[in-house]
Amino acid sequence: MLPASSPPSAGGVPPTSEELEETFALFRTIGLGIRARFAEAMRAHGLTFAQVMLMKHLRGQGRLTVRELADALEVTPANVTGIVDRLEREGLVTRARSGEDRRVVFVRLTENGHRRMETLQKEGANRVLADAFEGWTSEEVAELRALLGRLRIRTHDAADCP
Repeated sequence: MLPASSPPSAGGVPPTSEELEETFALFRTIGLGIRARFAEAMRAHGLTFAQVMLMKHLRGQGRLTVRELADALEVTPANVTGIVDRLEREGLVTRARSGEDRRVVFVRLTENGHRRMETLQKEGANRVLADAFEGWTSEEVAELRALLGRLRIRTHDAADCP
């Protein structure tokens, strides 16, 4: 059983352990469902979830080392190397060794990789999110974001999970 948290801010009745557990179960169900929908959209574009996450990091950072990508994706450098091998064969990323330390390999998106990510964003990710929030108003989405922002679990807590 989960312990009840601090008193509610609006002066209402604190949630029961059962209500908190049911809410947690909904988070898990929603997370799995959204990930499955994203994976389906990515497959339609010939990519896996891991490939897209790697490309997303590159898109945001420009170029990263294999080690930096491994850390960002929370996988081993060997795993990243396999993902990069496949993306490089498809012309979506390139690799280049560092001029200062030949052991360091930088990875960056190609123009084709940037185009693929843009297409995926427009036709895949945005559609999944639009479907998930169909019928919601902007105010309702803002309210949900505000409520989620009040949770006492932050992203750095996730790094401590097994």
